[in-house]
Amino acid sequence: MPRPRRSAALVALLLVTAGCTGPASDGDGTAPAVNPTASPPSSASGSDPSAITYADTIRPMLEDACLACHGRWFPQASLSMDTRDGLIEGGRSGPAVLPGEPDKGWLIHSITVEDGRYRMPPVGDRLTPEQVSLVRRWIAAGAR
Repeated sequence: MPRPRRSAALVALLLVTAGCTGPASDGDGTAPAVNPTASPPSSASGSDPSAITYADTIRPMLEDACLACHGRWFPQASLSMDTRDGLIEGGRSGPAVLPGEPDKGWLIHSITVEDGRYRMPPVGDRLTPEQVSLVRRWIAAGAR
């Protein structure tokens, strides 16, 4: 009796994910580099927190550090950080962002905790203190 077709789908899935060597990996076992010298867009560096948007300021910062594992396809812990709505919806641990409450969601905790299971990214360069401050201000201003 022939095997069910789902075996072929499983093999295809394994082949697609075989290149992922773990959290925050470039496929060679190392974490993708975060450019610590990258400056935020000029609109984000001012004192107006409403000028900070996900698309223009936050996503570019998260791209190198987070989206390799929390991107659109097969996001780890079911947390897709590819969109603002994905951060608000959250994953298995709950919402990553609660607009207006930077200390309530998982995102700020994960990018600031020094050690442990929720340290993100788990290996490699982390967001700079200036970048963390921008994320915090974006969430406090309503995460638009």
